[in-house]
Amino acid sequence: MVYISLGVNCRPRKYIKSLGYSRTSGYKTCPFDLCVTPFPALKKCIETDFAHFFENLSLIPGPNASGDRSLCGDGGVNISNSYGMIFNHEGSTHSHLFIDGTNDDEFYIRNNFAEFKKRYQVRIENFKEYIRCSDDIIFVFSKYPGVESDGSLDYICNVFSGKYPNKPFKYLLI
Repeated sequence: MVYISLGVNCRPRKYIKSLGYSRTSGYKTCPFDLCVTPFPALKKCIETDFAHFFENLSLIPGPNASGDRSLCGDGGVNISNSYGMIFNHEGSTHSHLFIDGTNDDEFYIRNNFAEFKKRYQVRIENFKEYIRCSDDIIFVFSKYPGVESDGSLDYICNVFSGKYPNKPFKYLLI
């Protein structure tokens, strides 16, 4: 069995980690684990099989995460893509918390987002590998205003069932 976060925020990833699934236990990080993914962005991303994930990467304002920023720059910037996803954990808003590039506000944006692209290409491949190789997949969504009432969750479930008709997906809304 594998649990995979589909966002809307990092709450599903935290839940999955609380079940004992972490990198040290062999869990492979996926693209929706630690970012903000509105349902329209998730829909487009899944429908296009991540084809436009790295298009129109841009910087948008965002609040800095709490913690000691005395060794890094001003922060205040997150990364966004053409789908409308927000990558706050790779933005300068979290640079003081980076494992790689600690305190380097430009670590993930330098050289046309090279480190960001490298990181997320691996996460996309992990996601696809889980889908391809696992027969017991539970997608975890975070409750978010409007999710249950606007049909988004049903739509996402139908997209996965249509793309992978022989895979028995389960869905968990937390």
